[in-house]
Amino acid sequence: MTGYARRVRFEPGLTSGATTLTATNVQDAIDQLLSLTNIGDVDPYLLVAGGQTTTGGFQFTAYNMGTGGGTVTPAAYNGNYQFLSNAGAFTLAAPAADCAIDILIINASGAGAITFTGFTVGASTGDALDTTSGHKFICSIRMIDGVATYLIKALQ
Repeated sequence: MTGYARRVRFEPGLTSGATTLTATNVQDAIDQLLSLTNIGDVDPYLLVAGGQTTTGGFQFTAYNMGTGGGTVTPAAYNGNYQFLSNAGAFTLAAPAADCAIDILIINASGAGAITFTGFTVGASTGDALDTTSGHKFICSIRMIDGVATYLIKALQ
């Protein structure tokens, strides 16, 4: 199971709080955990099903997309926060699946124009991009039900 921060060990008869799991396989254990009426019985784990209240936040490590070149397609599996260096003209393509990604674009020496492809856009996509070295922009990308949009926010 790649991409998970925590691994869960399954043992028949495992006691979780006041509840003892009697499952003989992983699927039975998952079914029993999901059927618990007292969410405290499985604390501190979050159920994948959602519908929960959490306290606190999460830190993240932004994904380094490298230097833009050719066609760059952001992938949600790399995280919701990504960054890249604009050191020459390139094309930013819409993601392949529904997601929400913010990309920090940092203009380097020789920054070029960014062309967007595969996006549905209206009359405004936010602030104008430029090629001034050192300028930074956030490109907020949303794809919902296959409709991809983006919005630019200049940070200078």
